[in-house]
Amino acid sequence: MDNQGAPARSSFPNSSLHATSTFKNIFQIQRTKSNEPQRWKSPALHPATLIIAIITPLLLILTLVLLLRRSQREHGIIFAQDINALPLSRTFLYQYFPTILAVVFSIFWAWIDLEVKRLEPWHRLSNQEGALGKDSLLLAYPFGFVPLVPVRALKNRHWNVFWASLALVLVTWGLVPTQSGIFSTEHVTRTFSAKFDVSASLVPASEQPQYLATRFAQSTYGIVVLNESLPEYMTLNYTLAPFKPSSIEQDGPGDATFWTAPTVLYGLDLRCEVATKIGVSRYNNSKGCAFGSPLDGNTTMHAVPQILSNVKKFQGQYAGYFNPGMADFYLSSDCPQDQNHTFFAAFTQNKKSASDPPNNITAIFCTPEYYSQEVNATVESATKRPTKVETIGPKHQVDNSIFNSTWMEQLLNGGWTGAYLHGDGLPDNTIPNYMEKITDMNVSWESSPQPMLNLAIIVGQQTELESYLDWRVLASSYEKAYRLLFLRAMVDVLEGREYSSHKTTLGELVSNTSAVVLEPVFAYIVVGFLGILTVLAAILYYQSISTQTVLCQDPGTIASLMGLVANNYSLLADFEGLDCCTNEEIEEIVAERTYKLVERGHKTSIVELASTSASAKSPLIRSLTYKHSRSLKSVQKPVRPKEFSWWMLILLFGFFLGLAIGLALLFIKARLNGVALPSQNNFVQNLLENYIPTAIATLIEPIWVLMNRLLCLLQPIEELQDCNAKAKDSIDIDYASLPPQLVVWKALRARHLTLGAVCSMALLANLLAVAFAGLFNHQVVDIQTELHLDPPFDLKFVSIDGSIGPKGLEMSGSDFASGAYHGGNGRDQFLALESNYTRNTSLLAWTDKRFFYLPFVSPMHANGTEDSEYEAETTAFGAELDCTIFDPRSKDLFSRTGEPGSIFNSTLTGKDGSRSTCVSDYHVQASPGPTDFIGDTICQQGPSALELVLSLDTANENATQAEKEICWPSIFMGWLRTPNGTCQTSKKTTLNSQNSFFLECRPRLVRGRATIRVDNAGHLLKPAEHTFLEDNFNAATSQGIFETDPINLIAQSNKYLFMSAQTFWHNESYATDFMNHFLQLESNSNRLLDPNQQVPTLTDVEEPLGRVYASLFAAWLGANKDHLLVARTSGNSSSLTGLKITKDERLFLSTPLFAIAEGILCIYAVVACWVYFRRPGKYLARLPTSVASVIPLFAGSTAVQEMRGFSQLKRRGRLESLKQLDYRYGYGSYIGMDGRVHVGIEKAPLIRPWKRIIST
Repeated sequence: MDNQGAPARSSFPNSSLHATSTFKNIFQIQRTKSNEPQRWKSPALHPATLIIAIITPLLLILTLVLLLRRSQREHGIIFAQDINALPLSRTFLYQYFPTILAVVFSIFWAWIDLEVKRLEPWHRLSNQEGALGKDSLLLAYPFGFVPLVPVRALKNRHWNVFWASLALVLVTWGLVPTQSGIFSTEHVTRTFSAKFDVSASLVPASEQPQYLATRFAQSTYGIVVLNESLPEYMTLNYTLAPFKPSSIEQDGPGDATFWTAPTVLYGLDLRCEVATKIGVSRYNNSKGCAFGSPLDGNTTMHAVPQILSNVKKFQGQYAGYFNPGMADFYLSSDCPQDQNHTFFAAFTQNKKSASDPPNNITAIFCTPEYYSQEVNATVESATKRPTKVETIGPKHQVDNSIFNSTWMEQLLNGGWTGAYLHGDGLPDNTIPNYMEKITDMNVSWESSPQPMLNLAIIVGQQTELESYLDWRVLASSYEKAYRLLFLRAMVDVLEGREYSSHKTTLGELVSNTSAVVLEPVFAYIVVGFLGILTVLAAILYYQSISTQTVLCQDPGTIASLMGLVANNYSLLADFEGLDCCTNEEIEEIVAERTYKLVERGHKTSIVELASTSASAKSPLIRSLTYKHSRSLKSVQKPVRPKEFSWWMLILLFGFFLGLAIGLALLFIKARLNGVALPSQNNFVQNLLENYIPTAIATLIEPIWVLMNRLLCLLQPIEELQDCNAKAKDSIDIDYASLPPQLVVWKALRARHLTLGAVCSMALLANLLAVAFAGLFNHQVVDIQTELHLDPPFDLKFVSIDGSIGPKGLEMSGSDFASGAYHGGNGRDQFLALESNYTRNTSLLAWTDKRFFYLPFVSPMHANGTEDSEYEAETTAFGAELDCTIFDPRSKDLFSRTGEPGSIFNSTLTGKDGSRSTCVSDYHVQASPGPTDFIGDTICQQGPSALELVLSLDTANENATQAEKEICWPSIFMGWLRTPNGTCQTSKKTTLNSQNSFFLECRPRLVRGRATIRVDNAGHLLKPAEHTFLEDNFNAATSQGIFETDPINLIAQSNKYLFMSAQTFWHNESYATDFMNHFLQLESNSNRLLDPNQQVPTLTDVEEPLGRVYASLFAAWLGANKDHLLVARTSGNSSSLTGLKITKDERLFLSTPLFAIAEGILCIYAVVACWVYFRRPGKYLARLPTSVASVIPLFAGSTAVQEMRGFSQLKRRGRLESLKQLDYRYGYGSYIGMDGRVHVGIEKAPLIRPWKRIIST
């Protein structure tokens, strides 16, 4: 080995040094006035401190038990619809405060533990019989690895150290990580009593026809066809009288999920019996009703392509009791008056050929029974949707004064109201006939389409029409249809005068919400830990008050230890020759000798007692000391803590860096869609997401604590290296009596930056534990999976005849099918948009309010997974209106014909300048006013308004293509005013800009590409993201898309979108046609319809009309896509790449806490490197971790002689004394009092600096 470890030789001869220095009389500086000196006790072991250590766990146990009982009693302690959305002020107490409290408590116990370990040698030395060196002077518990100290203390039977170190282990690795799993979130249910107001008011039966109109039937269509949300308080089986809390009780939740209260239930049962057949086709029942049905079972099927009047495989019939004027069949002529609610229904299968025998007829007579019943009902507070009812009374028949069932049954049989009733729904006096929904079914009907027959087939939901040949299935289908219509009508009856009168009753508020709950397993474990800590603190408290040392000062510094041995020359002589010995050699010498801390007069000192053991008698310590002192003094193998070695640096740096990288990768992976939950079990989730991360953080802390203790140990000697250190900065600096988390400020003030950095790292470990404890949270997110989609349609329209479609007031148009038209009255797009405006129902599948999107997935592809969503880029297809003002002056726009009404005619000009005479598609009947129930026209008094909506056709039946291209796409709209009403006959009015405003509009097709997200049914879930739009889309650019000219598509759509159900003057602000109805809804204004305002301008009309038309055109395409688009063939192998999106609860990392944790781990890696490069050098023969290893550092020096009388000085007195001495101190080689060369601590200038080894 090189001689770098050899001491520098002093110039003094190696002979005995006489103590010629003049020592100051320390007793003159400060003398104890009392004969009995005051004993010193560590503040950490003071009874008051330990009482706090006892009381705190007890209070925490009490708090936890109370919170656990409350959590179990009330199903939680914090409640919210979304716990993650709560502000920090509410989440702090359960998410962060417990960890912070546990960390502070661990620091508190770390302080107690440190003092117990540090003072254990002095407690041993204070025993009456003293203590062996191995049990006192050689103890070094503060520098042991924390988890292993209890094992060592138990082995040595050092009980105080065992209790304290066990407590610290339980706090650090038990309490801190376990408490992080106490709180979790769950969905819970709570119940509170409350008073409720139950509505007892309703619309009088006499007012119900005008109030209900056809709105309830239109909403029924929405429920059946469009999946419209059911109204409040209604299910498919019953509806409830509305009820609501009188007020939210003070002890109840303001966001209750469910309301439960006694109320009235309304329902319908259908009592049916099989009709008895008399003769060929006459039927009767047991109540005296008879009916002659045209269904005789002898009809033969025949089918001609594109003909709507084909006789299909099955045929049905419905006949109600009343005939309001439009019913084809009715029972009133052959049925008693007291059976006026009875109806007849039949269903049969037609013959395949005329030679086949007649088939049987399934025929029934049914009577609806409208009833009410007292129930205890539960509804969702947000949607008012009933979830449960419990009957508390018998059924009672609904009186005619409550519900006008006669009027409803007339409406259902006739299909129209008999008068114009301008309610809040579509301006249509007919009820939906559902014909468009069954045209593709293999069923036909006798005479005109019958709404109740069609509705019964749809709500029956039978996959095979043969099922309706069973009279029970047929009866059940009609029961569902009748019940749905009655319940929907009853909703409006009950809500029309809602709560104008009510009764108060007692009910319950039920809250289904997210809650913070205590996990019993973790709570009990924490209570167990706290209970053990209480017992351990009580033991330490007992030991504290029952034992006492003779110390008068804190022995935490080198100077204080000098004072304790300075008065014992014999002890100094024994240890002065051990300055270059290793700890093993010192242990060999000291272990079996007995020492005691004694008080003699005003002096406290360590003395050696006479030993009786053989090992202590031979060899004598002096002989061994002499042996060591004879040779040249040198440190043969200088040491440094292994914690500062290069392999430890690699280990720590790799651990911190690996943890940081792993956490960063996890954060990156979880940033978008999170990561899968480790388990569905709450206990396992808490274990993996809270306990283990917190445990990792708490495992890091002891590493820094140990490094901190070692630096605290070496820092005073580091200061002595320059041999010019003041006492307060070196031998009397106290880093030993405080836990590392509290040393940082002292180290920074002393400019010990490396030590301060390591202290800060130990402190950051507690912050890291807090960050790790709340790092993970759960969120429900969209998970995207790429897949290949098979579009059900090609981007190609079928052959369309633009002249075919529905026609105005007529129930149906052509007898031929073409394009979208396969029968029906063409109301579907209006009903769909009405449901969207008024009930917030989703728009039709694959549409928004501007475009229709080419479907890329069919319901079969979704495999019934209701929560799946799909996203892909597809073609957007729509139309926009180009409108110009039409000047009616000097033009006779309307010509009389032999039929009622007039024909609109005008000559229009095409884009190429060619002209064509165009006429309205049907006769315009501008009535003086609406009709009443007996068919009389009600003329209008005062200012009145009239709206015209017309689609145009060519005047010539054999029109050329050029004429068709001018007339077919054109539509005509007008708004007229008259100040005097229509009750007085006047001369013909000349139209001008003051009393009329006309627009001529032509649709323009628009195509583009867009990315959309849809549910299984194709409803858009978010706004489309358009990539481009093609504004000049026309016949020239649409090759391959249309089998016929695009004009045919536009012409047919005009027949649907610009039909007018009725046209008459009105003196109130309501619409008489569909287009103006939606213009009113879109603009949220009656400006266009108010007869008291001037005729509108282009500015008033153009923008809302464009939006309404685009919405209706998209809805029309969506409603008729199966008939308009060419189905994709199986041989077409092209597919579309898209995304499947599913909802899943995933694990996410909190960004702020991740940033904190990542920052701390990176700082750890940097500081680990810094500590390695700023680590202490190798210059010590041993680590001065015990009293026995420190004493040889100064035993032979004159510095210790100056400390006589310091043993009973308090810290302040010692500081004052050292300040008055004003010596400088150093570490190196010096000539001792024995005249020999020693290595250790001495005053300057008697010391020569030591050349330390800084290499590894």
